[in-house]
Amino acid sequence: MKKSTVAVAGLIIFLAATATKGFAAEDAKYAGSEKCGTCHATQYKVWKTTNHAKMIQDVKENPSAIRPPMKFKTGPLSFEGIKYTVGGNRWKQRYMREDFSFATIQWNVETKEYVPWNISGSHNWYRDCGGCHSTGFKRTSDMEPIDSPQKYAKAKFSGTYAELNIGCEACHGPGSNHVESPKKSNIVNPAKLTQQLSISACSQCHTVFDKPKDADTDKPRKTGFYWWPAGFKVGDDIEQFIGKTFIPFAPAGNTGTYYWADGTSRDHHQQYQDLPKSKHYKAGLTCNVCHSVHSEASGEMLTKTDARDNKLCYTCHSDKKDKLAEHTKHSPNSSGSTCIECHMPKVIKNAIQYDERAHTFEVISPEKGIKYNMPNSCNTCHKDNSAEWAVSVMKGWKK
Repeated sequence: MKKSTVAVAGLIIFLAATATKGFAAEDAKYAGSEKCGTCHATQYKVWKTTNHAKMIQDVKENPSAIRPPMKFKTGPLSFEGIKYTVGGNRWKQRYMREDFSFATIQWNVETKEYVPWNISGSHNWYRDCGGCHSTGFKRTSDMEPIDSPQKYAKAKFSGTYAELNIGCEACHGPGSNHVESPKKSNIVNPAKLTQQLSISACSQCHTVFDKPKDADTDKPRKTGFYWWPAGFKVGDDIEQFIGKTFIPFAPAGNTGTYYWADGTSRDHHQQYQDLPKSKHYKAGLTCNVCHSVHSEASGEMLTKTDARDNKLCYTCHSDKKDKLAEHTKHSPNSSGSTCIECHMPKVIKNAIQYDERAHTFEVISPEKGIKYNMPNSCNTCHKDNSAEWAVSVMKGWKK
């Protein structure tokens, strides 16, 4: 083999390796989002306005973080000793004390009401939430290894984190080396990774986990019981962390808490379970084609532009713009001509049923809704009518 051929082959191997693993060195430490902001001021300013930056807020520093009371349902409700809010801008808000234990109350954004939650006190932020609601989180407990459901239920958990909230380094990896010597080669840019690895950066939290795989044996670990991919680094493939025994891509007929009978997700933060079933995924699209945490237009959905007026969808599907009514069979100014109402119907429960959109991008027909006993795209708007009514209307369109 000629030397030039060897050199090219070596370069290809090197590029493939960096595209697969990202660029953050093993010795890199977390520097904190504020450090990132000294050079990336615009991105930092926008990030501060997003839900990622406001996932957990100290109520003493920001008293307005607590949603105002509107009305109450029966049950033990208390704000006593609250130090932190968790969420609150999209679906729900929960409340933690200084020791990170949860209060027995939840604010539902859509219905504007407080409801009882966590009455048994079983939810634990260190055990269940820290891996996705903070950056650089490491969980510990008094019963290591957690190798049984019994230990998982009884153990006392604690942990450490580099930063509360979903900071810059949650998506770009530890940045200390980049802070000391800013180079593109010593920080991860998810947008520059391969499709699967780019999506994996988001999916570390937008996927449901239980038992991550052991990297050596390729079997579900018995030392974990995590709701996030413990040990994941940006640039890894999320598939290496999904346990074979929990939350697979559901085939038709797999019903229960997590999926409708057609395989569509019915529980929240399962975008990675939905996306690979879509034509968008098969066409090579990644999350950052539609979403951005660095855009002034991000808003509550973190989209590059507002999806509710079709502008986001038109960036790729411009052919539908001038024939919108023909395509939707609805008035152009109605919700029935809004792309996400049909292609991303609210069939998922976050705080209430149903307040979160599917990511299969499939129009769920009323026929499918009847067949699988699930919500459909038509009746999420036409709530006062039946699925059978919707079937008859759609048949009339074909005449």
